[in-house]
Amino acid sequence: MTYSLFNKTEQREAIARNVSRSGIYFETSRLLSPGLVIVIRNKGAMISEGTEQTRYFIHPTDANSGTCKEWKTQVVGEVKRCEKLEEGPKRLYGVAVQYVSPSV
Repeated sequence: MTYSLFNKTEQREAIARNVSRSGIYFETSRLLSPGLVIVIRNKGAMISEGTEQTRYFIHPTDANSGTCKEWKTQVVGEVKRCEKLEEGPKRLYGVAVQYVSPSV
């Protein structure tokens, strides 16, 4: 997965560890402050088709094809917690994010 600060273009890599209906927990090398609003994008998904696993990456879909094998996601969330997981040259942080629901 990747994420970026809301209304910014720079994207950072992260590893999703737990995804739920209301939020996500991921690992990243960047310290993120609680209250920060971020945009999360899925880079691809493992989809099992029979005995073969195929990786589908995000790319434009042909609207006329009638089928959709791509898993496309983009969601806005608020950082609720950020904890240091590792010290040293490869510093890692665990980040808990709650999805932001659109208001009408």
